[in-house]
Amino acid sequence: MNLTRTQWNLLANLAGQASNAGFAFLVFPWFVHYLGQEAFGVVGFHISLQATMVLFDFGISVAANRELARLSSQPHAAHAMRTLVASLQRVYWLMAFLLGGVLFVLAPILAEHWLKPKDLSPAEVAQALRWMALAIALQWPAVLYANCLSGLQRQSLLNGIQFIASLGRFPGTLLLLVWSPTLDTYFANQCYISLAQTIAIMLVLWRILPADERADISETIDWKNIRVFAAAIGSISVLNLILVQYDKLLLSTLLPLTEFGNYALASTLVGGLGIVSMPIGAAVFPRFSQLVATNNNRELREMYHHSVQLLAALLLPLSVTVITFADTALFIWSGNQTTADNVATVLRLLTIAMTLYWITSLPNTLQVAHGETRLMFWLYVINVAVYLPLGYAMARWAGGEGAAAALAIVLLGYLVLGVPILQRRVLSGDAWRTFADIALPLTPVLAINLAILQFDLPSSRVAAALVLIAAVLTGTAAALAIAPVTHDWLRRRFA
Repeated sequence: MNLTRTQWNLLANLAGQASNAGFAFLVFPWFVHYLGQEAFGVVGFHISLQATMVLFDFGISVAANRELARLSSQPHAAHAMRTLVASLQRVYWLMAFLLGGVLFVLAPILAEHWLKPKDLSPAEVAQALRWMALAIALQWPAVLYANCLSGLQRQSLLNGIQFIASLGRFPGTLLLLVWSPTLDTYFANQCYISLAQTIAIMLVLWRILPADERADISETIDWKNIRVFAAAIGSISVLNLILVQYDKLLLSTLLPLTEFGNYALASTLVGGLGIVSMPIGAAVFPRFSQLVATNNNRELREMYHHSVQLLAALLLPLSVTVITFADTALFIWSGNQTTADNVATVLRLLTIAMTLYWITSLPNTLQVAHGETRLMFWLYVINVAVYLPLGYAMARWAGGEGAAAALAIVLLGYLVLGVPILQRRVLSGDAWRTFADIALPLTPVLAINLAILQFDLPSSRVAAALVLIAAVLTGTAAALAIAPVTHDWLRRRFA
């Protein structure tokens, strides 16, 4: 099959995300079983904290991704590319030790005054947080190396390394927990896997960078070339972080650790939506950047709309099925009907919110590829200004359900009002076409789920799982069948 580099990257990203999410889906209920609900709340805090660390990236990794993509389309750029990576990796390793050190020192305070354990002792939680600090420090430089590989469009290599790491991070950790079901065991293994993953990605990156006899590892880049762009992306990343992590950080202080563990379960399941969303954005961003650099607006417009159509056709069948059958999906996953009943509403609301979040990711990616970040920044400022008081008030009123509903309200406003404003700058007049790209695949997906809803689902977990899988696959097939991106691809292949 004659596929473009972007299409190969997309397939590799989809496979990588699917395997990673599949491992998490299968083993997280067993983590809860062996560690206990409260200890899993600490694991959930670790997941949230990892996402929060993007605050300290300052947009540098995205800037490196974009800069390497642009340089790769230019001749004789080997020296600039190697100098860029060498300069940035020094910054990242220094930041890794600083971040890990601060968290290590604050571990006792966070354990006693932030997480407030009941069954676990503060000393046990503090020790887990120290391991957590080391794991985050060891994994931090991998963020830069992974973005550099993505910018070079070598995402198949990146996903191969991450797949091997996932084997150790999920099934490997589960085997260790069977032998020693403690938080120390869990986090110690995360440290080993993080170190191995970071070193592997680093070695591969330096191996594939173009050779340059002038390369000097002590040479530094001219920071003004990426400073403004990185600062803008860093600011937007901070605001984006608040949007997607504020609910969990807030609820970790408002809810008992056991209830927060339930919310973390729902949030982990919703994270599966990234299986189809993140690979598409990661695959097209370097190509968007190259097309902007070469002023190829016609291909850029076509590729953007095809990407939105593909995202909608792959994301919406999964989202709508989870929203429609949230209690069944939770029971299939956890095997605990009480947990399913308690978390179903939160899962529905979080799924709505994160579907809206991922749908808006491609318009955001297009803006970043153009370097048009100012308007996007101010729209995010408005989002956060609305979300902080609204999220706090609704969380105090309705706990996890209130926090998830507030996020959904804010992100719906951004899709309906913010995206048309953004597209006036880079694709004038295309906002309604973007909405059509989303709405067209949604129609058959809603019809299929409403039809299934008319019947009682099987009581068996296996049989019910098969019904939901069939709903997702049928919806995906129907959405792809009517999407223009599919028609265009078939016409080009068989014309």
